[in-house]
Amino acid sequence: MKITIDGSVFDYEIGSRILKTKYGHKPFKGLEEVWDKITPLTLQDICLYPMKPDLRRKSVIFLGPGFIDNSDHLRRLHSEFVDKHQTHLNEDGRPVIKYNRDWIELVEFDGRVFFQTSEPPDRFSDPKGYYEWLAQSEDEYSWLQHDLFYVRNFMSESGQFLYRWVDMYRMLKPELSDIRAVDAMAFTLTPRVPYDEITDIIVMGDMSFYKMTDHSKIDWDWDYRPLTGYEYLNGIIHES
Repeated sequence: MKITIDGSVFDYEIGSRILKTKYGHKPFKGLEEVWDKITPLTLQDICLYPMKPDLRRKSVIFLGPGFIDNSDHLRRLHSEFVDKHQTHLNEDGRPVIKYNRDWIELVEFDGRVFFQTSEPPDRFSDPKGYYEWLAQSEDEYSWLQHDLFYVRNFMSESGQFLYRWVDMYRMLKPELSDIRAVDAMAFTLTPRVPYDEITDIIVMGDMSFYKMTDHSKIDWDWDYRPLTGYEYLNGIIHES
């Protein structure tokens, strides 16, 4: 029996455990009768289970950055405090602005964790074995060795972390050291609004809303593009 998760096909055992880890006490449809007997996963469980590296990678992406946040395979690239203003309604229904300082960090997860192979044979003493290993390791699965990146935002108002995956390979920076944490956070938001035409930004989970300037005209031919760090810091009025 197989289980399909986000278009990827997993063995029943590992697939059901991925769903249990994701949804916790809330039974997943179709697994209600066995839900209490399913054991949640750890990162080590995923790495030791016999499956291809792409499924290991996809399972972690599905579970979210919080799943690997305490891993030993993390590298902290950049962190900073940012000042934000949040808009709330008071008891009279009037908007009130509260100022707070949040902490944002950009984190890299070592993608080689998903690639469970032995060390390569010696290139000179065993050239045949080496090139067989190379064909399997670097040709077929080269894209799978890419590291995962995410940002974690400690929101001082709620006292909780907000996690978001970052597609670092689209940020078009020459070096990782050139990327600020706030730029990476902003890059996770993709408005369909031209530059310099956003005044307010509201983020609620996976949904984001943008208020445009009075002179802005909606053009549905405008492509989605990533938000800039400057727009994020100056436009965000609510985030949860």
